[in-house]
Amino acid sequence: MKPVNKILETYVMPNGMEIDLDEGFAKLTERQFGGNPGRAFSELIQNAIDSYPNGTPWEERMGEICTGPNWISIKDYGEGMNTERLRLLITLGGSDKHDDPQKIGKFGMGFMSMFNRKLGTRMITVKTRCEGQPVQLVFKVNEQGKRPAISLGVIDEQIQYSTLIRAEFDNSRSVSNCLDYARNSLRYYPCKMKINGELFISLWEEYGSKETNLFTEDSCRGLIRHGSDWDNMTVLCKFERVMKSSLDHFITGGHNAHYNLEDYYNNGTPFIQNIEIILNSNN
Repeated sequence: MKPVNKILETYVMPNGMEIDLDEGFAKLTERQFGGNPGRAFSELIQNAIDSYPNGTPWEERMGEICTGPNWISIKDYGEGMNTERLRLLITLGGSDKHDDPQKIGKFGMGFMSMFNRKLGTRMITVKTRCEGQPVQLVFKVNEQGKRPAISLGVIDEQIQYSTLIRAEFDNSRSVSNCLDYARNSLRYYPCKMKINGELFISLWEEYGSKETNLFTEDSCRGLIRHGSDWDNMTVLCKFERVMKSSLDHFITGGHNAHYNLEDYYNNGTPFIQNIEIILNSNN
């Protein structure tokens, strides 16, 4: 295993802004999730789902999450990573998804957010297929809040998956935190994901009964079912939750809402009580 040479010290964003990676690493990895570091693992779930070729049905995208006393891992069966993706993986803010409307992630921060010092990450190991060769990257944290030391090498190992990412922490609490966010995130994806060998049931399967109306139109998919929550409208984009609100607040955009039938009359929308709506748009 040889150290990776020429790791970028600065990165120039598409808008021309230059980032000093040593100074920006802690800020960019710790402030994007509002103090909820476990949410970083849901970003790895997005990467696993995005690893499949464009056009792959959501239901055919598969992955596995496993946990131990102080570690958590996720593997997928997508395309693996070419040399350019490996380079972007070790670059803070590097991503090849910016101009791809079919991908979930765009900003290149998902993987590096796993180094939030609140997680107490000690090491992250990435094994992937790279242009026909199994390779391994090891990110070792020598000091919390600083960029990890990175090594890369070809491994003599047969792998039956495309990419495996394993994160090791200082404590078991971080494993639980990541797993909680994983379940919250997977609830909305219609993909096949196992957690410690057990298939996770998404709401699309959980609610797929005669008491639920499922619908698909163009790039939208949704369901309508009985419900009594005040915040009865959940909006998804590419199956990532964007917002949850009351239906009247959603229809009026939060402006001039009367919270009575006037809102519905003004917008030509019929009043339906005791329902829950989940709406996903892939655009």
